[in-house]
Amino acid sequence: MLAHNGEINTVGGNRNWMRARQSQLESELLGDIRPLLPICTEGASDSASFDEVLELLTLTGRSLPHAIMMMVPEAHEKQADLSPELRSFYEYHANQMEPWDGPAALIFTDGTLVGATLDRNGLRPGAGPRRPTASS
Repeated sequence: MLAHNGEINTVGGNRNWMRARQSQLESELLGDIRPLLPICTEGASDSASFDEVLELLTLTGRSLPHAIMMMVPEAHEKQADLSPELRSFYEYHANQMEPWDGPAALIFTDGTLVGATLDRNGLRPGAGPRRPTASS
C-alpha cells in the first residue's frame, strides 16, 4: 500500500509501540486477531512495518487517507490556520498512535485510490501539497 523515497526514522519506536498495544487490539470487523500477530514482522524493513500497520488500520474500517493522516500527522501544534475539525482529528489520534516520521515523501494506494503526502517535517522533495490528497 506504500512507497516512499526516504526512511522512517522512528520505526524502532513505532514497532515497539505496536508490539506493546497488541494485547489490547480488538476489532468487530476482523474478529479474532491473534492469527495476525505480530502486526510488525520481525526483521522487516521500515516500509514493510509501515505497510503492515497501514493495512491493519484500513482493514478495521478506516479509509486510506484517514489511516495515513493518523500515522503521519501534520506538525499541527503551532499552525494557526488549521480548522478546528482537523486540529481535533490530530489531537484525538495522537492519543491512539505516535507519528511515523521520516524524512520521506510517501505515495499510497489501495488499488483504487492513489495519494501522496510528505513526512511531518517536509524534508524530502515531493510534488503536491503537504496535506494528504487522494484521487481515484
